[in-house]
Parts: sequence; structure tokens; C-alpha cells
Amino acid sequence: MTREEFVNVIYPKLTDLGYRDVKVINGEPYHAKDMYFCPQAPELYMLTILPGRTEIKKIGKNGFRANLSTQVRGDEDIDSMHEEINRIIFNSDESSLKNKSTGCLAALLFLLIPSSVFFYLNF
Repeated sequence: MTREEFVNVIYPKLTDLGYRDVKVINGEPYHAKDMYFCPQAPELYMLTILPGRTEIKKIGKNGFRANLSTQVRGDEDIDSMHEEINRIIFNSDESSLKNKSTGCLAALLFLLIPSSVFFYLNF
């Protein structure tokens, strides 16, 4: 199945459940139908669905990016994915997430690098 066929298969089911696809990125029209706002909390959670990867991203405080356990291979996987997202958002159950990454490493490096340079230059 091509990427376009994949998107056309999953898109109707996602929109029926209330997911809204991203239509604009950086002021430019975006028609890929691979990024969605989660209807449970559209201002906080985004979903990316590509063949072989289903990823959720939380924006803001305690933000993260992670792969879902439920990988969408077709419209038959959408209901399972939706239930997994419900558990994550409504129950704060992140146990099913894989390869979870947060932005705290970048913040830590941002704090450590200037202080280590200062220390090195002064001694």
C-alpha cells in the first residue's frame, strides 16, 4: 500500500472520531493528512500517523514525544489507537508508550554548557 493509499484509508475513520488534520504549518498550506489534533485535548496533544509509525506528542508542561504501542496499519487499528490515547489523556496512563523522549535533556545541556565554558575559561 502506498503512503497516499494508506492516508486515504485511515482519514475517514479518524475524522469520524473527531481527529482534525493539520492544514497549515508555518503559514503554508499542508495537505499530507498525517498529523492530527487529538479531539480529547486538541490544544495539548498531536498525533502523527505514517506507515510503520504512530506517534503522539504532548505540548507544554511535561511535554513529550513517544510512539504508541498500537501501530496503525489500516482503518481496523484506529479504534485500538483511540482507546490507547484515551488512557494516556484521561487516565495519565503512559505505560504503553515506547521511546518516550522529553525536552529536559536540551534544557539541561542549555544550563550546563555555558557554566562549563565559563569554568574552563576562568581556570
